[in-house]
Amino acid sequence: MGKREDIIQQAHDVFYASGFHVSGISTLLAETGISKRTLYKYFRSKEELIVEVLGYYHKKLFEEMPAELARRTKSPAGKILAIFDIKAESVKKGDLRGCMAMKAKLEFDRSNSEIENACLKFTHDLQKYFFQLCEQNGCKHSKLLSRQLMVLLDGAIIMSQMCGDHSVFEISKKAAKQLIESDTKKAS
Repeated sequence: MGKREDIIQQAHDVFYASGFHVSGISTLLAETGISKRTLYKYFRSKEELIVEVLGYYHKKLFEEMPAELARRTKSPAGKILAIFDIKAESVKKGDLRGCMAMKAKLEFDRSNSEIENACLKFTHDLQKYFFQLCEQNGCKHSKLLSRQLMVLLDGAIIMSQMCGDHSVFEISKKAAKQLIESDTKKAS
Protein backbone atom coordinates (compact mmCIF):
# COMPACT_ATOMS: atom_id res chain seq x y z
CA MET A 1 0.00 0.00 0.00
CA GLY A 2 1.31 3.44 -0.93
CA LYS A 3 1.49 6.47 1.36
CA ARG A 4 -1.60 8.07 -0.21
CA GLU A 5 -3.69 4.93 0.40
CA ASP A 6 -2.30 4.67 3.92
CA ILE A 7 -3.42 8.25 4.66
CA ILE A 8 -6.89 7.51 3.25
CA GLN A 9 -7.24 4.38 5.40
CA GLN A 10 -6.09 6.18 8.56
CA ALA A 11 -8.34 9.15 7.85
CA HIS A 12 -11.23 6.73 7.30
CA ASP A 13 -10.77 5.34 10.79
CA VAL A 14 -10.57 8.80 12.40
CA PHE A 15 -13.50 10.30 10.47
CA TYR A 16 -15.68 7.23 10.98
CA ALA A 17 -15.07 7.24 14.72
CA SER A 18 -15.41 10.98 15.35
CA GLY A 19 -17.18 12.56 12.40
CA PHE A 20 -15.88 14.93 9.77
CA HIS A 21 -16.31 18.36 11.33
CA VAL A 22 -15.21 17.27 14.80
CA SER A 23 -12.05 15.78 13.31
CA GLY A 24 -10.11 18.83 12.27
CA ILE A 25 -6.81 18.56 10.45
CA SER A 26 -4.91 18.93 13.74
CA THR A 27 -6.88 16.02 15.25
CA LEU A 28 -6.31 13.92 12.17
CA LEU A 29 -2.59 14.62 12.22
CA ALA A 30 -2.30 13.95 15.96
CA GLU A 31 -4.20 10.65 15.79
CA THR A 32 -2.44 9.31 12.71
CA GLY A 33 1.07 10.67 13.06
CA ILE A 34 0.91 12.06 9.54
CA SER A 35 2.68 15.39 9.05
CA LYS A 36 0.80 18.36 7.63
CA ARG A 37 3.31 18.55 4.81
CA THR A 38 2.73 14.89 3.86
CA LEU A 39 -1.04 15.30 4.03
CA TYR A 40 -1.03 18.30 1.70
CA LYS A 41 1.46 16.63 -0.62
CA TYR A 42 -1.28 14.12 -1.50
CA PHE A 43 -4.48 16.15 -0.93
CA ARG A 44 -5.23 19.79 -1.72
CA SER A 45 -7.76 20.08 1.12
CA LYS A 46 -9.53 18.23 3.89
CA GLU A 47 -12.58 18.05 1.62
CA GLU A 48 -10.59 16.32 -1.10
CA LEU A 49 -9.39 13.80 1.48
CA ILE A 50 -12.98 13.24 2.63
CA VAL A 51 -14.08 12.48 -0.94
CA GLU A 52 -11.27 9.90 -1.17
CA VAL A 53 -12.21 8.45 2.22
CA LEU A 54 -15.81 8.05 1.06
CA GLY A 55 -14.54 6.30 -2.07
CA TYR A 56 -12.49 3.96 0.14
CA TYR A 57 -15.55 3.26 2.33
CA HIS A 58 -17.64 2.56 -0.79
CA LYS A 59 -15.03 0.27 -2.32
CA LYS A 60 -14.40 -1.60 0.93
CA LEU A 61 -18.09 -2.24 1.56
CA PHE A 62 -18.84 -3.37 -1.98
CA GLU A 63 -15.80 -5.66 -2.03
CA GLU A 64 -16.58 -7.28 1.32
CA MET A 65 -20.39 -7.41 1.37
CA PRO A 66 -21.08 -9.72 -1.60
CA ALA A 67 -18.61 -12.32 -0.31
CA GLU A 68 -20.05 -12.18 3.21
CA LEU A 69 -23.61 -12.49 1.91
CA ALA A 70 -22.65 -15.42 -0.35
CA ARG A 71 -21.05 -17.11 2.66
CA ARG A 72 -24.31 -16.77 4.59
CA THR A 73 -26.85 -17.78 1.92
CA LYS A 74 -27.34 -18.44 -1.77
CA SER A 75 -30.88 -17.05 -1.92
CA PRO A 76 -31.25 -13.46 -3.22
CA ALA A 77 -33.99 -12.79 -0.64
CA GLY A 78 -31.77 -14.30 2.04
CA LYS A 79 -28.94 -11.98 1.03
CA ILE A 80 -31.20 -8.95 1.37
CA LEU A 81 -32.25 -10.04 4.85
CA ALA A 82 -28.67 -10.88 5.81
CA ILE A 83 -27.71 -7.23 5.28
CA PHE A 84 -29.97 -6.38 8.23
CA ASP A 85 -28.35 -9.17 10.26
CA ILE A 86 -24.84 -7.90 9.52
CA LYS A 87 -25.73 -4.40 10.69
CA ALA A 88 -27.42 -5.78 13.83
CA GLU A 89 -24.34 -7.86 14.65
CA SER A 90 -22.18 -4.78 14.27
CA VAL A 91 -24.35 -2.77 16.68
CA LYS A 92 -24.42 -5.70 19.16
CA LYS A 93 -20.62 -5.47 19.23
CA GLY A 94 -20.90 -1.79 20.16
CA ASP A 95 -20.34 -0.28 16.71
CA LEU A 96 -22.72 2.68 16.67
CA ARG A 97 -20.97 4.57 13.88
CA GLY A 98 -23.78 3.94 11.41
CA CYS A 99 -23.24 4.69 7.74
CA MET A 100 -20.28 6.91 6.85
CA ALA A 101 -21.94 8.15 3.65
CA MET A 102 -25.07 9.10 5.56
CA LYS A 103 -22.96 10.96 8.16
CA ALA A 104 -21.06 12.85 5.48
CA LYS A 105 -24.25 13.79 3.64
CA LEU A 106 -25.72 15.22 6.82
CA GLU A 107 -22.55 17.06 7.82
CA PHE A 108 -21.93 18.56 4.35
CA ASP A 109 -25.49 19.01 3.08
CA ARG A 110 -25.43 21.65 0.34
CA SER A 111 -21.96 22.85 1.30
CA ASN A 112 -19.69 20.65 -0.83
CA SER A 113 -20.95 19.12 -4.07
CA GLU A 114 -18.05 16.65 -4.43
CA ILE A 115 -18.69 15.18 -0.99
CA GLU A 116 -22.44 15.11 -1.62
CA ASN A 117 -21.89 13.35 -4.95
CA ALA A 118 -19.73 10.69 -3.27
CA CYS A 119 -22.50 10.13 -0.71
CA LEU A 120 -25.18 9.95 -3.38
CA LYS A 121 -23.10 7.49 -5.40
CA PHE A 122 -22.85 5.22 -2.37
CA THR A 123 -26.61 5.41 -1.76
CA HIS A 124 -27.36 4.85 -5.45
CA ASP A 125 -25.07 1.84 -5.63
CA LEU A 126 -26.52 0.26 -2.49
CA GLN A 127 -30.04 0.71 -3.83
CA LYS A 128 -28.88 -0.73 -7.16
CA TYR A 129 -27.49 -3.73 -5.27
CA PHE A 130 -30.86 -4.22 -3.57
CA PHE A 131 -32.54 -3.85 -6.98
CA GLN A 132 -30.33 -6.56 -8.50
CA LEU A 133 -31.10 -8.93 -5.62
CA CYS A 134 -34.82 -8.20 -6.01
CA GLU A 135 -34.60 -8.94 -9.73
CA GLN A 136 -32.73 -12.20 -9.04
CA ASN A 137 -35.47 -13.09 -6.55
CA GLY A 138 -38.18 -12.61 -9.19
CA CYS A 139 -39.82 -9.59 -7.60
CA LYS A 140 -42.35 -7.79 -9.74
CA HIS A 141 -41.70 -4.25 -8.48
CA SER A 142 -37.95 -4.36 -7.92
CA LYS A 143 -37.40 -0.62 -8.29
CA LEU A 144 -40.02 0.29 -5.68
CA LEU A 145 -38.99 -2.57 -3.41
CA SER A 146 -35.32 -1.57 -3.52
CA ARG A 147 -36.30 1.95 -2.37
CA GLN A 148 -38.45 0.53 0.41
CA LEU A 149 -35.54 -1.64 1.55
CA MET A 150 -33.28 1.43 1.62
CA VAL A 151 -35.79 3.26 3.81
CA LEU A 152 -35.96 0.30 6.20
CA LEU A 153 -32.18 -0.05 6.39
CA ASP A 154 -31.51 3.68 6.75
CA GLY A 155 -34.23 4.00 9.39
CA ALA A 156 -32.77 1.10 11.36
CA ILE A 157 -29.28 2.60 11.12
CA ILE A 158 -30.50 5.94 12.49
CA MET A 159 -32.57 4.35 15.26
CA SER A 160 -29.69 2.09 16.29
CA GLN A 161 -27.42 5.12 16.58
CA MET A 162 -29.96 7.09 18.56
CA CYS A 163 -30.93 4.27 20.93
CA GLY A 164 -27.95 1.91 20.81
CA ASP A 165 -30.46 -0.85 20.14
CA HIS A 166 -29.74 -3.62 17.65
CA SER A 167 -33.33 -4.94 17.75
CA VAL A 168 -34.43 -2.24 15.29
CA PHE A 169 -32.69 -4.26 12.57
CA GLU A 170 -34.80 -7.31 13.42
CA ILE A 171 -37.95 -5.17 13.18
CA SER A 172 -36.82 -3.77 9.81
CA LYS A 173 -35.80 -7.24 8.64
CA LYS A 174 -39.30 -8.61 9.39
CA ALA A 175 -40.86 -5.74 7.44
CA ALA A 176 -38.41 -6.34 4.57
CA LYS A 177 -39.28 -10.05 4.54
CA GLN A 178 -42.99 -9.26 4.32
CA LEU A 179 -42.41 -6.81 1.47
CA ILE A 180 -40.24 -9.30 -0.43
CA GLU A 181 -42.71 -12.16 0.03
CA SER A 182 -45.64 -9.96 -0.99
CA ASP A 183 -43.88 -8.70 -4.11
CA THR A 184 -42.60 -12.16 -5.06
CA LYS A 185 -46.11 -13.65 -4.74
CA LYS A 186 -47.43 -10.91 -7.03
CA ALA A 187 -44.79 -11.89 -9.57
CA SER A 188 -45.97 -15.50 -9.63
